[in-house]
This record gives sequence, structure tokens and C-alpha cells, in this order.
Amino acid sequence: MRVLISETHKYIYHMNPKVGSNTTLNMLYRTAGMRDEDIGNPHQVSRDKLLLDRHGLIAADVEHKDCVGFFKKWPGYFTFSFTRNPYTRLKSAYNDKLKRYAEIAEAELVEKLGQGEDEKSKKYFQRELKARISFEQFAKGVCADHLYGDQHWVPQYDRLRPDLCEYDYLGKLENYRADMSGILNAIGVAAENHPSFPPRLNSAPDPRQNSDYYSDELIRLVYNTYDKDFSAFGYDEKLPE
Repeated sequence: MRVLISETHKYIYHMNPKVGSNTTLNMLYRTAGMRDEDIGNPHQVSRDKLLLDRHGLIAADVEHKDCVGFFKKWPGYFTFSFTRNPYTRLKSAYNDKLKRYAEIAEAELVEKLGQGEDEKSKKYFQRELKARISFEQFAKGVCADHLYGDQHWVPQYDRLRPDLCEYDYLGKLENYRADMSGILNAIGVAAENHPSFPPRLNSAPDPRQNSDYYSDELIRLVYNTYDKDFSAFGYDEKLPE
């Protein structure tokens, strides 16, 4: 688990991939006094110790087995994270991280595409890979063989380990604005000092509905594969609209 700690506002935030972590880091950095031009890529900033030090922040990697002892080192600190509906989180991983999946499951295809003359940008690979790997292929491949192949689709239960880590608050991406406002209040940021909510980072408009991605068979597969995410974090088996 990777966490951001504020010695000023006394919180520990556990970053959960594909659950608004870039947006949350952006909010927390600005709450700490960083300028927008300092932030850039929020996850890269979390590796910049000098910049974090100047704003009373610490980022650390902690083994799940050590999280109880780690949290005890920061008594009185407010611990929180966010969760997301497993159906939409997996869809988001397909739309944003398909190259990572292909590098694991379709390495020859990635190598072949990389030999072309087009620009080898993220958009290029996403476009070309989507033409060759459907969401159904991706989802079935993840569930059958590559569930732990990348952090962006590892079950959230296994990342957050609520059975080991006692969180003060687990917000939901589906209720992000209200939950994030409540978290800022809880860490002592007065409402008038809340930073404005930035546009969702790392997200792109998607005109397709969830039902365009999921067949009944795929719904059952994803529900059974991510069963602890559904039960532990209160998500319904029914596909959200």
C-alpha cells in the first residue's frame, strides 16, 4: 500500500488505483499549499521527497502485513481512502490501462505495434489495442489469469485490507464530492478553505453505457471474481446504469 501522510493536518491517505487517486492527491496537495504548477502529475509528486518535505507531507510504501503497526505509529491521525464499483473500475482500467494488460497477456502484439511508423503515444496504443482486444477479452483475461498482474485491477479488498487496517473513513467515488468535503472537514480544513474540485484527472468522456460493455455472463464473472469488493464495500450485484 502507498500512503500520503500530512503532519500538518494529521491524516493518512491510502492511494487506491483507478479510484480517483490523482484527483484526491491534487486536492490534498493544494490543501497543503502547493501551487498548481508544482503538482503536474500527482503520483510523480508523491515521489518528490524535497517538494513533499516543504509542505509537511510524507509518502511511504507499507506492506499490508505491517499496516496495523504503521498506523499505530501515527496515533490520532485520520485514516481514509476511497472505493469504486468493481464494474466501473474494471471498465476504467480497460479504457485507460489496456497497454499494461497487453504487455502482460499480448506481449507479441505490443511489440508488433511498436514497430510501426505511427507515434508511439499512449493514445496510439490505446486506439490500436482496442481494435484488437475487446472489453470482454480483457475482462475474461483479467479474471482468469491476470487478476494480480497490475495494481489498477487488483481487487480493492486486497489493496485496502479493511480486515487489517482500521480506516476512519472509506469514501465512494460515486459520492466523491460529498465524501471528499466531509474528509476535508474531518482533518480540520474549514469549508471556506476547501480547494476547488479539479476536473476528474485521468478520465475521458465515454459515450458508451455500462450495458454496452457487460453481457449477463460477464456480469456474473466479474461479480464472482470481485466478490469481496462487492460485499465489503456495499456494492450491489446489479450493473449500475
